[in-house]
Amino acid sequence: MQSSIPLGWQELRIGQIAREISQRNRNSADIPVLSVTKHNGFVRSSEYFTRSVHSDDTSNYKIVRKGQFAYATIHLDEGSIALLKDFEHGLISPMYTVFEASSALVCSDYLFLCLKRFALSGRFDPYSNGGVNRRKSISFGDLKAFRFALPPLTEQRAIVEVLGAMEEAITKSEALIGELSAGKGHILKLYEAESASAPKMKLRSMVKSLTAGVSVGGEARGKYDHEFGVLRTSSVSSGIFLPDQLKVISEDNLDRVATNPKADCIIISRANTPELVGASAYVRENHNNVFLSDKLWQIDIRDRKSVNVRWLSLVLGTPRMRKMMSVRANGTSSSMQNISKSAFLGLEVSVPAIKVQNAIADAADVFETRQLQEQSYLNALKSTRAALAQELLSGRLRLPESMIARHREKSERAA
Repeated sequence: MQSSIPLGWQELRIGQIAREISQRNRNSADIPVLSVTKHNGFVRSSEYFTRSVHSDDTSNYKIVRKGQFAYATIHLDEGSIALLKDFEHGLISPMYTVFEASSALVCSDYLFLCLKRFALSGRFDPYSNGGVNRRKSISFGDLKAFRFALPPLTEQRAIVEVLGAMEEAITKSEALIGELSAGKGHILKLYEAESASAPKMKLRSMVKSLTAGVSVGGEARGKYDHEFGVLRTSSVSSGIFLPDQLKVISEDNLDRVATNPKADCIIISRANTPELVGASAYVRENHNNVFLSDKLWQIDIRDRKSVNVRWLSLVLGTPRMRKMMSVRANGTSSSMQNISKSAFLGLEVSVPAIKVQNAIADAADVFETRQLQEQSYLNALKSTRAALAQELLSGRLRLPESMIARHREKSERAA
């Protein structure tokens, strides 16, 4: 492995630069209880879960302090690891492992980037304990033997700065998409105002057909132009149609797929989590190389002279309609619910005049067009950031000396 180490880097074990911390809340101090999430790092447990999931007695909980790490001992392979930055301290379940960087050779932010990457890529699997039917547990005693190449401290900090700038751009783009989505939501208040005295119709009188797709396995990766894909439920979960949320299917399964997304139709998730069952999106154009899965329906409208399909897609996305669909869904699993065709078609909608429908749809389109543009930009940002992180953290791509020198000068001034 020595020959694969980038010039100027050194190979170290995690145990040489980090140490485990196991301080318990023996004095029952009033410290917030935290959870470690795969995507948002440390969060207050009370805000992440809809109900209290921690014990009233927290005396055996571990204390984690700002600048320390924690990972779920049985979920590290899923990327459940975080660096505490937004709280001075917190309490976490004894099921977590807490540790801290203990060497001047390593920057904690850089170490976090590396550990997250190693966890998600399966690099820690050989250090885990557990069979096929058991969750794999990775103790710090085993993890500290893991070896990896570490660049000089100034290069670490330069890499953190570059990737941090991209992360900041991603955060700003996500915030803008949220604002645009909220703006579209305000448009729907026009519907509520105009529909107070409007006649009510059941969906079955408006819907010409409700067509499901077929369950087909595939690879969750980007699709080339000549390939075919089956849509995932995430293609409609945000309220806008994202045809790149798919699994690439092999040619062997092409004879099994059915139902392409058609222009001026609505796709809806008939099976999903309780929060996302009934999520839907409007389809603007035909898509001939992607297909619906069995968890998606395509809604075709009976009479487009009296019902604006774009308007109806907005109505189906209102909180009131989503709640009605969630209430009518059922299933044996609390994490996966289904709504039947009869339950869905039995839903009632207030239908204002077609000119009102058209006005609402046109106003919402202004927001959604921009939202789609920003979503495309966000996807490109995330893809670029992931590729750049892969290259920088492996040492295959090195930053210019001028960028690294800035951090060397900062260190010299601080000294």
